[in-house]
Amino acid sequence: MRFLTMGFITPAALGLFLLAIPIIIFYMLRLKRQPMKVSSLLLWQRVLQDQQANAPWQKLRRNLLLLLQLLLLALIALALARPYRLVEAKVQGNVIILLDASASMQATDISPSRFEAAKAEALALIRALTPDDTVSLILAADTATPLLTAKAGNDRVALEKAIADAQVTNAAANWEPALALAAAGAASQANTTIAILSDGAIPADLPALPAPARWIPIGSGMDNQAIVALAARDGRSGPELFIRVMNFSDQSASRLLEIKVDDRLFDARDLNLPPYPKGNAGLTIALPADARRVEARLGGSDFLLPDDAAQTQLSGLQGRVLLNGPGNLFLERAFSLLPGISVFQASGEAFKLPPVNGGIEGGDNAPSAAGSYDLTIFDRTIPDTLPDGNLIFIAPPQSTPLFEVKGVFSNTRQIALSAEHPILNYVDFANLHVAQAQKVQAPAWAKTLLNSQGGPLLIAGEKSGRRAAIITFDLLKSDLPLQIDFPILIANLSRWLLAQPLIIEEETASSQSANPLNAAESNIRPEQNQIFGTEQSAAQHNGLQGRQEFWPLLVALALLVLFWEWWVYWQGGGA
Repeated sequence: MRFLTMGFITPAALGLFLLAIPIIIFYMLRLKRQPMKVSSLLLWQRVLQDQQANAPWQKLRRNLLLLLQLLLLALIALALARPYRLVEAKVQGNVIILLDASASMQATDISPSRFEAAKAEALALIRALTPDDTVSLILAADTATPLLTAKAGNDRVALEKAIADAQVTNAAANWEPALALAAAGAASQANTTIAILSDGAIPADLPALPAPARWIPIGSGMDNQAIVALAARDGRSGPELFIRVMNFSDQSASRLLEIKVDDRLFDARDLNLPPYPKGNAGLTIALPADARRVEARLGGSDFLLPDDAAQTQLSGLQGRVLLNGPGNLFLERAFSLLPGISVFQASGEAFKLPPVNGGIEGGDNAPSAAGSYDLTIFDRTIPDTLPDGNLIFIAPPQSTPLFEVKGVFSNTRQIALSAEHPILNYVDFANLHVAQAQKVQAPAWAKTLLNSQGGPLLIAGEKSGRRAAIITFDLLKSDLPLQIDFPILIANLSRWLLAQPLIIEEETASSQSANPLNAAESNIRPEQNQIFGTEQSAAQHNGLQGRQEFWPLLVALALLVLFWEWWVYWQGGGA
């Protein structure tokens, strides 16, 4: 629906139309000649006729110059009066605009990209506001960046420049701080609306906002295949590469996967991926013994190019790890495959010195020495006294000085990531199934990384220089050890707890931007509706009116008329 009501923001400028009167008068005035005596009038007949025609006043004749000057005056007067018409608006009053700058906004299903389309939408929102309305611009990426807060009228040029200068990123959007900034701004202003320009992937468990939120969806296509996980490590039989490719389209897709090792083609294979959500291919590829740098690339094209390529480097680990518990073959094998890691096993509450020759060792033959290990893992057991060093707790049966256990829950549906963290790099929990878990609330020193309906499934943090991770469920009562993501998760835990970061290099030469290695960002299927706290926000809104101004068009027309008038004058025309 369109509103046809017209108006002027500065109607006093229409008084400039009165300048048309002196312009017309100048064209009606006749020229005055200075009288002079001559010897004969025979040669001056035409002059006499002209003198008779130039009495002080004459009838107004058609003149192109006059018409052009009057038209120029009218255009200038109308432009200064700032005419507008009321149109259907998506926001009203003071507006806080959150502009999604995450990696998925680089998708090209809208030309030239979703991010550029979102910037154009933001400009349209600003132009529909009244001059006294305030606009706050916030860029939502891995960090929330306030761009500018200004008046929609007087500071429109600055607002438009801030939008034009905004840049898309290669990271996932962290919406919690972005919405917190928006909530703080809304609390300080009356009649505020929060406009969110995004293609989706916004968590549903965010707190309610103190002002109406308007969701403006960006994007329409979903054709994308992506490398969502890439990790390399040294295995017992040599280096190995873990790679996961996903198809987010509703149609089957065939893509060529190429693996380069140290800039030389090492492997190439065709991947036939079924439609989403089953389009998932996980591969483990043995690498040459001297491999240092690995690049994976998908041939062909889709709507999001950056996630078609990724690079990684092999880096080793160093440390001694004690596995303490009733025994878990999956856990033992995953840690024993990590090079540079000496793995030892104990049972119950015993802490054993590592044997000189290393390797997994029965725990009853070596003397006790708490603090002899760089990492201690308690699988379904808790000692009376915790050792020094970093810790992993798996399905803790009781509380410890570091956290509290309040029972068991089995409502483990709707598993979702709750925060960005190195432990979660390249790990996909979309197909994880957990029978039950211990009810552990994240302590103040840690945060929940993986959540479910009933409670946290993975918690990690640091306290007094000690790092700890809590897996609240029994690995043997889940299908995690059977998935390709399990060794990646164990490698990530080891690197974070043993302070050995995995180096990921960004694309520089062959791609404009780096792969975010984030399935949520590669899933470019646009969301049409989102819920923010307790409020539903949709693409359609009822009864809101905004102003659409025309003065830029009038100024452009005035410049054209001015050039035309100048050309006619110099051509000697007009009458």
